[in-house]
Amino acid sequence: MKKILSIAAGLSFLAASNSFGAIWPSDGTVENIQSIHNNQASDGDTITLPAGTFIWMNTLMITKGIALQGETTIDPVNRSADDRTIIFVNTGANGNQPLINVNTSLGKSYRLSGMTFRTGRTGVMDGNGMIRLNGDSHAVRVDHCHFDDLAYEAVSISVWGPIYGVIDHNLFDNRTTNNQSININMASWGGRDHGDGSWAEPAYYGSEKFVFIEDNCFNNTNGHAGGWIDGYRGGRYVYRYNHAYDSAPTNHGTEIGRDRGLRCMEVYNNDFHWNSYHSSVGGIRSGGLITHDNTSDGVRPDRGATMGEFRNFANFTTSPWTQANGTNPWDSNDPHGLYESGTAGSGSGATQIVDTTKNWRWNWWIGFTAKRVSDGKLALITSNTSHTLTVIYDSAHEGVLWAAGDQYQIHKVLITLDQPCRGTGDLITGNPPINSTTGTPAWPHQALEPCYSWNDIYTPTGAPVNITQATGAFAILTEGRDFYNNTPMPGYKPYTYPHPLTKGLPLPEQMKRNTTGIPQRKPIKERQPWGGKKLDRKKAKKPKASPTDEKANGPESLGN
Repeated sequence: MKKILSIAAGLSFLAASNSFGAIWPSDGTVENIQSIHNNQASDGDTITLPAGTFIWMNTLMITKGIALQGETTIDPVNRSADDRTIIFVNTGANGNQPLINVNTSLGKSYRLSGMTFRTGRTGVMDGNGMIRLNGDSHAVRVDHCHFDDLAYEAVSISVWGPIYGVIDHNLFDNRTTNNQSININMASWGGRDHGDGSWAEPAYYGSEKFVFIEDNCFNNTNGHAGGWIDGYRGGRYVYRYNHAYDSAPTNHGTEIGRDRGLRCMEVYNNDFHWNSYHSSVGGIRSGGLITHDNTSDGVRPDRGATMGEFRNFANFTTSPWTQANGTNPWDSNDPHGLYESGTAGSGSGATQIVDTTKNWRWNWWIGFTAKRVSDGKLALITSNTSHTLTVIYDSAHEGVLWAAGDQYQIHKVLITLDQPCRGTGDLITGNPPINSTTGTPAWPHQALEPCYSWNDIYTPTGAPVNITQATGAFAILTEGRDFYNNTPMPGYKPYTYPHPLTKGLPLPEQMKRNTTGIPQRKPIKERQPWGGKKLDRKKAKKPKASPTDEKANGPESLGN
C-alpha cells in the first residue's frame, strides 16, 4: 500500500486536490520517469530525480497533476546555482519537440522543480518551448530550476493556454544571443481561438488571472539581446521581484498573422542592471501595462518601457489585419476620410515623397499616413516641407520604395486595433476574422485602458525612468490621455506576494528518497515558502562596469 505524505497546499482558490501525496523515486532517466508517471503515480504525487547527469533524447509527457522534483537549488540574488540534477537536452531534432510537455487540466496542480537544463543537441533550433505548459490549470508552478544557456532552444519555458500560476526562483543564464527565457500565450482564453477571448475581457489587474514571473534571475551576458520575456496571443503576465541583467519584459502585438497581441502585463519591484546600452527597459506593442517601483543601474537606458505600434508604419500584407493606412476597417479612422492625394515625382524614394505641385504648410502632415493607391501599402509621415513628405521606411516589413508616378493618398488613423493603452472590445471570431457584433471586419470599439508608471527610477541619480512612445506610436498615443507617468493607477492593488502557490509545499531536503521505489513519509514541522529562506527580499549585487555599447531591444525590435 502507498503511504501518503499529506501536505495542505493552502490555496483557497483551488477547488480540487491541492496536496502532494506519494513520493516516487526515479533513476533520473526520461524512460523511467515516464513509466512511473504512466503506471504508478496519481494526481497529487511527486516523482523525484536524484543527483546526477542525465541525457534525455525523448519528450517527457506529463498528463497527471504531479510534481517532478530534482535536487538543484538556486540563489537568484547572487546569480548562482548548485547544479545537482543535470539534464542534457537532446530532443528537438525536428525543430519543434519539447523536452517536457505538460498537458494541464483545470482543478489539478502541476509542478516542475530542482532541475538544471543544458544543451545536448546542436544544429537545429527548437522554436516553441523546451518546457511547454498547455491546458487550463490554475495551479502551475516552475521553480528552482537552472536554465543554463540553452543555445538551441528559442524559448526555455512557453505557456500555451489560459494557465494561472507562478514561475519563481529560477536562474536563466543566457550567453547566447536572442534566446527568450519565457513566452506567454493564451490563445484559447474563454474557449476561443487566437487570443480573441482574452481581448473581449477586462485586464483584471491585481488579480490571480496571470502567469506570475517572480523572484527569478535573468542573467544575460552576451552583450546583445537575450533572455527576454515575450508574450502573444492574448497572453497575460506579471513580472515582479526579479533580478534582471541586460534583460527585460516585452511582448508582440497584433501584427504578423491572425493571432492577437499580448493582452496586458504588470511590471513591478524588479531591479534591472545594464552592462550595455539599451534604448528602453522593455516595452509593449499591444494592450495594457502597469509599471512601478522598479530600479535601474549601470548604463542608463534612454527611457523606461516603450509603447510601440507597428501597423501604422510597417506593412503586413499577408496578415488579415494588414496595415493601418487610414482606410482599414479594423481601425478607428478619422471620419474626415481623404485629406490629400497626388502623384510622387522625381526624387521620391524610401524616406520621402516629392510632389512639386503642392504648397503645403510645413509639418502639417506629421502623424498622418501616406497610402500607395496601387497596393494599399503605407508610410508614416514624420515631417513635411511645402512639397516633400518625409516618411518612415521599414525594410523589415515590406517598406515602400516610392517611385515617380506612384499615386498616394493621405489619411489619419485615430486608434489602431489592439494598440497599447486599449483593452476590452467586441468579440472577434473566425479565420478570416470578423467582428461578431457587426458580422463584418470592423473596429471592435476597444475601451481606453491607460498605461501607468510610477516610482521607476535610475538609482545612481534618482532620476525617473518614464514610459513613452516608441516608433509609430507618437501618431496615436498622447501622454495624459493614453498613458500617465509618475501617477499610480487609481484603485489598483497588486496581487498577493509571494504568490500563494509558493507557500506550504515541501522543501527539497524534505523529499526523502530510497532505492526501493516505495513512497516515503517525512513529516513537515513548519510550513514555509520554497527555498527555506525568509521572505525579506535582498538587493541583487551591482554589476561591474562594461565598455560594451551595443544596442539591444529584445528578440525582435520593439520599434524603440
